Amino acid sequence: SLHDALPICQRAEIRALYIEAPALEPRSMRQAYTRLDASHYLYENLEGSAFKAVLLVDEQGLVIDYPGLFQRL
Repeated sequence: SLHDALPICQRAEIRALYIEAPALEPRSMRQAYTRLDASHYLYENLEGSAFKAVLLVDEQGLVIDYPGLFQRL
């Protein structure tokens, strides 16, 4: 996983498949993740908007809190 492979303070750019609801139209999107510390990543949208968010992740790298979008219960 990216979480295991990305050292703290390093950045990785990826291309992700995003399926937009309700049309369920797939589209490719460039994203960047910078590992800030053991449990936080800076997410950046590299296409279109300049959206950024700091994500809180668990030990496996799964998102716990995505500000403005969701929070895992």
